[in-house]
Amino acid sequence: STDSIFAERCLRAAEKAYAWALANPDRYFKNPPGVWTGEYGDRILDEEFFWAAAELYCTTAAVEYYRAVKPALGRIRFRPTESWRNYVDNLGYYSLYLCDRLDPEDREILEEGIVRLADKLLGAALENPYGIPISHFEWGSNSDVLNTAIVEIVAHEITGEPKYLDAAAMFTDYIFGRNATGYCFVSGYGTLSSGNFHHRLLMADTNQETFPGYLAGGPNGDMQDRSNVESAGASYPDTHEAKAYLDDPSSYASNEICINWNAPLVFVLAYLDRQFDPDAM
Repeated sequence: STDSIFAERCLRAAEKAYAWALANPDRYFKNPPGVWTGEYGDRILDEEFFWAAAELYCTTAAVEYYRAVKPALGRIRFRPTESWRNYVDNLGYYSLYLCDRLDPEDREILEEGIVRLADKLLGAALENPYGIPISHFEWGSNSDVLNTAIVEIVAHEITGEPKYLDAAAMFTDYIFGRNATGYCFVSGYGTLSSGNFHHRLLMADTNQETFPGYLAGGPNGDMQDRSNVESAGASYPDTHEAKAYLDDPSSYASNEICINWNAPLVFVLAYLDRQFDPDAM
């Protein structure tokens, strides 16, 4: 069921926000005075504008939103690291694929772009000893791996070709232990799994056990927390970037957990479960 009155209110707010953003392209988010936590500042907003226009087009079919997404329909890309900044336009492409608003010609352009990207990522993974399409490991590298798995999943939905489903499973294998560290990066699974996370609630309560299903950020060759780790009396076991991971609360750059990292894990596992479990919905 839906709350039609609230839904209409949300739509009007979204349209007003989009119009305001178009009229004020040089206004960027900044933390208000007295707030010192991570600002997540971003001054390259083409991804956000595309995603917003895609969602509004799917909702309203209004021509102004169609004109905003039309030039980029076949240009889906994957950019690693900072998925909160660099991945959101991909969400717009997935919504356009699902919403059934595009005419056949535009849909073909969209689908060809997604499949082309999936092929590129799969080709890179087949040349990688660990079967993943990334070779540079930055903050949140595990989410990069899972976000590429989503590209393969959508390509599988488009084409039905098993190679894309197999690719998504192969990328997920990396998360669950087939990686240079030997860790399963999901808490509660396997004989060696992440669990000593940099998580403020868990760190505040020493009696709190880690819940199963948390995803660690993963190897990070930049190790921005190295001085913090050493001050805590710990150290990275290896500084090669594919192994630069420490299962310790002091390592916020490799062992943090974030909702936008866990989200693709849930999506990918749900899809694989549906495909490989004959009893799944």
